[in-house]
Amino acid sequence: MSEPRRRYDSRFEFPPQPRPSEVRLESVPSVKPNGPRFTASTRRVTAATLLCLWGCGAIYLSARPTPATAASSTTAALLGTGTLEFEIRDATSGKPIAARIVVRDDRGRPKRIASIVRQGTEGYVFYEVTMKLPEGDYTYEIDAGPEYRPLNGSFSLRTNDLHREPIVVERAVDLASEDWAVVEQGVLENREEADVIVAATQARHAGAQCGPFPARRGRRDFAAPSDPAHTWFAWYPLELGNARLALWDPSLDPFDEANSGDAVAWPHDVESLLEWKAADNRRRVLLDSVLADSLPLWAGLEVLDGVGVLTEFDSPDAERVPTTGYDVEPGVARDPEQLLRASIERYQQLLATDVYLPPTALSRWDTDQRPLGMHRTMTAMKIGNRPVAPWDALSDGFTWISSGPLVRFTASRERPGTLFSRPRGQTEKLQLAFSVTSRYPIDHIELHQTGQLVRQFTLRELAQNPEPISVEFSSSGWLLAVAWAGDQEDRRIALAAPFRVDIGGEPYIDPRAVRAQLALLDQLEAEWGTDSSSPARDEHFARARDFWTSRLP
Repeated sequence: MSEPRRRYDSRFEFPPQPRPSEVRLESVPSVKPNGPRFTASTRRVTAATLLCLWGCGAIYLSARPTPATAASSTTAALLGTGTLEFEIRDATSGKPIAARIVVRDDRGRPKRIASIVRQGTEGYVFYEVTMKLPEGDYTYEIDAGPEYRPLNGSFSLRTNDLHREPIVVERAVDLASEDWAVVEQGVLENREEADVIVAATQARHAGAQCGPFPARRGRRDFAAPSDPAHTWFAWYPLELGNARLALWDPSLDPFDEANSGDAVAWPHDVESLLEWKAADNRRRVLLDSVLADSLPLWAGLEVLDGVGVLTEFDSPDAERVPTTGYDVEPGVARDPEQLLRASIERYQQLLATDVYLPPTALSRWDTDQRPLGMHRTMTAMKIGNRPVAPWDALSDGFTWISSGPLVRFTASRERPGTLFSRPRGQTEKLQLAFSVTSRYPIDHIELHQTGQLVRQFTLRELAQNPEPISVEFSSSGWLLAVAWAGDQEDRRIALAAPFRVDIGGEPYIDPRAVRAQLALLDQLEAEWGTDSSSPARDEHFARARDFWTSRLP
């Protein structure tokens, strides 16, 4: 019989831990992971003048403190009986943290670990994990989320001793200290498992489906945080026709049995969706992809609070784009980089209609087979000096998204989503700045001004010519900043919500972009036909058509 499930108090104070040697900014290591995995291969890149910070990590696998190495890889002394216990802590605070963990044998095959939370092919632990393995040589990979540096190491099992070894991971950046909150969506696990998984992504807020939850087999004892740092809200994947709409309801506890099953009346058609949204001003509706051909309907009904630019269809081994419901060519859908560029282009076409929906990110849709944390949405924790909830920050447009690199852009010291206003006849010059934390090599950064690529540069080019980056506006428009990282086979991006500029109260509207939305709306109405579950179907399409037509000159 397994031991009772243990919960550890994350507020417990540990004795001060030896600090690893610090990494100099003039010579920073770069780790190139393979998809969501991480290898021990590293290289050094000189970037003396960049605002780029890489996390460093240290692991202690002997009785004496061992300083961190640039490669973040350590080989342990020979260990005993086939049993090893890891304790994972933050290097600065000494407090327990959660992480994703993979253990491989000498042939590179992943080993199943009993006392962890499993999600698809991934394993997650909080604070401690006990491994009972056959004698042999092993490697491990530990990833506490992109705000920490991943660790790679090895150990050997030979005799019948029990070893407990502390693992100390160094935080590269604390987004909360910069007033950014990570929001995760699509959690499908029960409370204790979900707490471990979400803690491992460093999310501050998480949306979970209400129960009942999928049954698990073979689950054994695992540690879980007793006082999680994250909060929960109910998240519901609504499918209307070919459209995928993510619903947020902060008024519901997704783990309360009273909200399980059919106890909650979620929307089931367009009419009930509009009524559901109007009943509580904290509720939010997000369209999963800007490439969805239903976008003109939902935007025209003014029901959306955000739109996906990083979607469940991006990244390696992602869900394939369905053949219906999305306006994307098959060849583009099969190429991850082309698909990302198509999403960015379509997002700017939406901006060209004077419809602003903040960009959002989604790792998965209605499945527990893809890991969370692949795509991250960051929302502002404050607007001015006023603390705000993530749903309020989303509605006000203060977001940025990432599939890996954490690139925090500012324009004239203001955060993404800011609206700059000037009287008619004046100009607005935006001074762009950014800071970078990334385990993926940054390939280049692009600046798009009102739909046109106006500047592209690498970090090396910026270091060689450290002139201020400025973009001037004489009329209304927007500035969209995108950082590209990784390579063509594993492309990653960070994208900031557009910095918007209003000159003289005259918005920028491209009639061609508006007509494109009307054409998609007509096509959608024809595909839906006359058979619809919504009794007010014609009224909804007419309302959306009026919305778009009013934007034409």
